Amino acid sequence: MFRLQGVIAQLMQQPIPRGALRFFINKGHSLLKAVWFDGTGLCLFCKRLEKGTFTWPQPASISEEKWLPITPSALSLLGLR
Repeated sequence: MFRLQGVIAQLMQQPIPRGALRFFINKGHSLLKAVWFDGTGLCLFCKRLEKGTFTWPQPASISEEKWLPITPSALSLLGLR
């Protein structure tokens, strides 16, 4: 099973709030995937850069938790390096 498929399977085992949006990025920061729950199902959006990389927020501390909340202002800054 691919990593993203596993994460989505875990998400589906718990209630997902309508409008929930999750972002995933590859190690090279050149591929960004967004999974959005619209209330009826999951929508997958993907963008691959031919040049450059996406900037990505760094967590304040290293922990077991893989989720990092992103504020709307931080989301607007998610751009190209």
